[in-house]
Amino acid sequence: MKALWLHGAGAGAQDAPFDKVRTLLDGAEIIAPQLGEPEAAGWGDAIADALDALPPEALLIGHSFGATMLLKVLAERRPHRPAPALFGFAPPWWGPEGWGHEDFHFPDDAAAALDGVGALNFYHGTADDVVEPAHSALYARAFPRARCQLVDGADHVFAGAELSDFAADLARADLRG
Repeated sequence: MKALWLHGAGAGAQDAPFDKVRTLLDGAEIIAPQLGEPEAAGWGDAIADALDALPPEALLIGHSFGATMLLKVLAERRPHRPAPALFGFAPPWWGPEGWGHEDFHFPDDAAAALDGVGALNFYHGTADDVVEPAHSALYARAFPRARCQLVDGADHVFAGAELSDFAADLARADLRG
């Protein structure tokens, strides 16, 4: 199994919660590109290239800014791209109800453009002081078929969290390829 891991802004390619995710993926080949400074065009190009190099059975995983940019690239540049599942840890909402930054906001048809992804899963920590837990409800509204879960006690990097919700969602994902 292959998986794409996209780190958060200002972090290295293997930022937290990378180690916990890697353990739960148990031997998967994880592609984790270093994406540099957070800006829409550069990250978008790098993510599109990474997606093009992956087989359709690869898992898609992102943390914070990496998760939102993954969604944005899928919706705008690679609509309907197949994947068994997408997992987003602490993705910020960039629309006016969230952080309000137009460069990173999703198109109106983002949910329809992700119809090739088997399962959408988003996790926000109840103790996150970077991406507030309220962002979870914004994702639930924009992506009605997504599982949007609050992880009790988890901060922005999911320190102290067991990621049992991720493990259960991973087990439910159709990974047959």
